[in-house]
Amino acid sequence: MMNPDQMERPHICHLTVLNPALHPRIFHKLAQSQRILGYRVTVLGQDESSIPYDADGVDIIPVSPFHRASWKRWLFSVRFARKALVTRADVYVIHTPELLPLGAYLRWKSDAKLIYDMHESYSDNLMHAPYLPSWIRGVLSDGWRRFERMAISKWVDGVSLAERCYQPLLEGLDVPNLVLENRYLSKNHYSASTEGTPYLLYTGTLAANWGLWHLMEVWEEMRQVRPCRLVIAGFSHDQTLLKDLADRISRSPFSDEIELIGGSRFVPYDQVQDLISNCVAGFGLYEPMPHLIQKIPTKFFEYRFHQKPLIYPDVPTWRSFWEGHGIAWTPVSSGETLWEELDQVIPTGDPSMDSWESQVPDLDKWMEGIVISNPLLGETLQNL
Repeated sequence: MMNPDQMERPHICHLTVLNPALHPRIFHKLAQSQRILGYRVTVLGQDESSIPYDADGVDIIPVSPFHRASWKRWLFSVRFARKALVTRADVYVIHTPELLPLGAYLRWKSDAKLIYDMHESYSDNLMHAPYLPSWIRGVLSDGWRRFERMAISKWVDGVSLAERCYQPLLEGLDVPNLVLENRYLSKNHYSASTEGTPYLLYTGTLAANWGLWHLMEVWEEMRQVRPCRLVIAGFSHDQTLLKDLADRISRSPFSDEIELIGGSRFVPYDQVQDLISNCVAGFGLYEPMPHLIQKIPTKFFEYRFHQKPLIYPDVPTWRSFWEGHGIAWTPVSSGETLWEELDQVIPTGDPSMDSWESQVPDLDKWMEGIVISNPLLGETLQNL
């Protein structure tokens, strides 16, 4: 393995259409890890800034924030192809499959390498999307999977996966791949006030199938047994959902004990970690849908790293992950029962095994292999 102190490694440019430029996985984990390994790193993504800027050594090229259903989403590739080319990156990392054609163009135009960072299984999402008519889900899911596999086989030099359960999507494809789970990044510079009544916590995307409405009911029942605030820290593009959430909070008998952080703005990564480290327990009441139950949500790693219990649905994959450290909620669980079980939780395991940093050596070797296989860059690297 080459020493990053000897020479600056090649330039990596991350491209994302739906995520903020300072996204936890894209910026805080991947981009910052690559910067520390000696790469020059740029991120193109949604940001409030009107001009490019430096963020902890990473170049940020902003795009004005927009709703995921906006027509601007579909013009992203056209608008940013030129900006991406101007970066003259040696490696482009695509974070959503709809940008794969743009990646193919950049690869052809600049002889750069192309990596696809697979955050989700979009074909599975389409198969179980409640907003689509049931008769079209299978057609769209199959079509999307065919497109994705074609793009990977023809255009992509490497695939990183956020979940192990995505590996079957690559079956039969000869492409270097690496599982990089969304584990906890052990960096915390944010210090929030922890004064006041102890609190239960919801973090992450604000969404119905992420258990947003369900947790309100469970918390209200727990609140009747024991004083405890509820803190909801998350973001949503959906203005209708945010309005419904505000209405639901106002109707709660304990509305003055509910705090919403974020809503229509992203919550800083470090602030979320601080909130987790100081909570009594967290909520992870995901709807146990077929495309979710094999995944390990990011918050599972975060809560387990902080040695904080999580209340989650009784799903075998998740029960195995927690191994007694969380609370497997069932429809017959009462507020009193949940408190009794929380009182009995004893933190277990080695937190360092849940850290993002434990995966960085594998990322280093994998990235080096992809870059060295590029003859234009390989000659430089082989001489180190």
